Amino acid sequence: MNPPLIFTEAFRYAVDPPDLRSEKDTWDFALDQRAFGPRRLLVVTARRDGRVLGLAHCGRTDPPEIGLAACLDSLDDGAEAAVAYCDEAVSEDPAPDLGDRFGAARRAAAQYGVYLVDWIMCDDTVFRSLRMLLEPDTERWDVATAGCRRSDADVTATVPLVERVQLPSLARWAAPWRRATRPRRFGRSAGRRDPRVPRTGR
Repeated sequence: MNPPLIFTEAFRYAVDPPDLRSEKDTWDFALDQRAFGPRRLLVVTARRDGRVLGLAHCGRTDPPEIGLAACLDSLDDGAEAAVAYCDEAVSEDPAPDLGDRFGAARRAAAQYGVYLVDWIMCDDTVFRSLRMLLEPDTERWDVATAGCRRSDADVTATVPLVERVQLPSLARWAAPWRRATRPRRFGRSAGRRDPRVPRTGR
């Protein structure tokens, strides 16, 4: 059995980037999250001052933090902060494990020197910010004081969640409309494997 691959697509802002310190810009991404399709994870990265650097998306993964790691690995843009948007069902009563899930996602982001500011769950009608749910009394954009460093001992001691692998070019199979409608795409499609799944013979 081959190890599972996570396909990501990444973009970078060239001019006039949004500002994640702005609640309007933060929620605008939630409103537009399904532009990349249903059941996907969207990760938006930013500088310390909130200016967006880029965004990446992939299919939802189990556990969710693997998809987050794959998107951050794809961008590799020197970001200090990120907000994740996940297209998933939002129940009326929050699940009891959301705190553990948010913590796991933050640890995954810390492997890339990125502070995960928020994880926003989205469906057709309801949004839920884990930051607002779990830390209602904290400053919303606290990257300057709570940001992490790539060299932190508790980060470097962990096993990476994803491993980059080389794939042959898929350009010759891409439909013409796909190339025409995504002019700002950079790089090639990249696969990420879960290193916890052992490799097997060909």
